[in-house]
Amino acid sequence: MPTPTTPHRPCRIALYTRTRDLAASSSIGQEIRLRQFLLGHPDWQPVAEYHDYGGDARQTRPALRRAVADARFGRFDVLLVTAVDRLGRDMRKVAALLADLDRAGVAIVTADGAVNTTRPHGRFVLAVLTALAEFEAATQTDHDRTARARRRRRRSRRGAQRHLGECG
Repeated sequence: MPTPTTPHRPCRIALYTRTRDLAASSSIGQEIRLRQFLLGHPDWQPVAEYHDYGGDARQTRPALRRAVADARFGRFDVLLVTAVDRLGRDMRKVAALLADLDRAGVAIVTADGAVNTTRPHGRFVLAVLTALAEFEAATQTDHDRTARARRRRRRSRRGAQRHLGECG
């Protein structure tokens, strides 16, 4: 795993932002927060920027897909985002994305300080997020199974009932 304090070469950083639309003030705010964060790390060199626009949570996020592809090719060492929720809302998908980046040898750092996988604490947070995502998936599967069984029971009871005025 790359560390931002490697003395031989600066740590290569990719910036990722996601906002509702291009004109949104939150887009500018995210950019400013990321740039301010970088000012505190003079050995970090921005080499790529990825921006996704659109408010739909189900959007494909093409810039994020490009960032993951570039990570696999080793084009940067750290993906810097303002917060984990910029990567996605579904915990399972975010955990899968973080695992993909980890396999590519790319660290994830959030400007809000919640995640920094260049450090042991951040790797622990990543492990907890992954465990929570697995738990959420298992819980959702159990919930789905219970709901289907409940619907089947209701349908079978309705089939046996006779409505007023029916013969038979």
